[in-house]
Amino acid sequence: MDEITLVERAFAEPEAAPAAVAAGRERLVLLARAESADPPRPLVRRVRQRPVIAGLATLIAATAAAAVVVVNADPAPSRAPGSPAGGILLVAASKSEAAPAVQGRYWRMKVETGEEHDVGTGKKHYNMLLRRVDDRWHPLSPKGDGWYAWQVFAPRPATPADGLAWRADGSPQRWKWRACSRPSPDGGRVSVQSVPLPNGERCGELDSSPTPVRAQRMRGGMKEFLKGIGADVTKLSEDPAVLRGQLLKWARDGGTGGPVEGEAAQLWLGVSYLLFQPEASVSGRLRAAGYRILAELPEVKPLGPATDAAGRHGQALALAIGHGGTDRIIIDPATGAPLAQESFEKGRRVRYELVLKAELTDRGPAAD
Repeated sequence: MDEITLVERAFAEPEAAPAAVAAGRERLVLLARAESADPPRPLVRRVRQRPVIAGLATLIAATAAAAVVVVNADPAPSRAPGSPAGGILLVAASKSEAAPAVQGRYWRMKVETGEEHDVGTGKKHYNMLLRRVDDRWHPLSPKGDGWYAWQVFAPRPATPADGLAWRADGSPQRWKWRACSRPSPDGGRVSVQSVPLPNGERCGELDSSPTPVRAQRMRGGMKEFLKGIGADVTKLSEDPAVLRGQLLKWARDGGTGGPVEGEAAQLWLGVSYLLFQPEASVSGRLRAAGYRILAELPEVKPLGPATDAAGRHGQALALAIGHGGTDRIIIDPATGAPLAQESFEKGRRVRYELVLKAELTDRGPAAD
């Protein structure tokens, strides 16, 4: 089915929902822009990785740290008829805008993070999956207190083959390995017995030991602890054109703490931040503006139906990075809500973040 037929159907069917009509109109606009747009210039670099075996100081320090990689750009990106990334994103935008407004005292973000690590000694090497859950309550009142809770789970083999190697190694439960960090806003550090390195980095050993649920009150909210790390969500525009400029400026000024070059990579980073790491409430209209920004990027490719690490089903979109890697996000097609973001290397998922809760609520942690 060609694009013209898709657009005709979106406008001609009398029973079509308003969201479908809006998506059809915006797809037509995108097609017109694509025909006259200059070829995209090559991209390089993206940032953001957060170790899963961290406490509050680690969370802050690691969010500020950056990993630099090369992003590949297709000089003539293909858009398969009937399945452009823009179509999925515009539907998600319409769904997000249609969501009913909700009031609450807190903006709650609960995220599960999983990351594979190569462990073992000598010739006994295998991958273990480390998981943690971070649960944050950001107060809407400037004078309100926030809450931060976290839990680190026992490591488990990443694949059945890793399980065999792990059992052959005696089924150990703890490992230590070398990792580096930069200074965090509150002076916290990831590393243990660290040695100073250039640019304020330090390296040391990290421990994979599981922990019970721990919680901490944030006097004055979370902003003081996360200052300088993320964009101020409360000042971002719901107009896609204005938001685009704001996210580009943020990324070019350092973003989450590292270099990002190329507009597609910068915008992918900024929108991903809104979807998966915001420090304040993200309205349906703001999320929709982010989706519309990604819908205009030919570098963002549709992957079709996908299942995240929690077994939830959605639609996946991806941005290719260097050395055979891919970053992707999974969206719930029924609501437009973000489900997961994932990193793949050579076809293998090596890291993920699952959005377990993203809501305005009156319920504090004591009510859960």
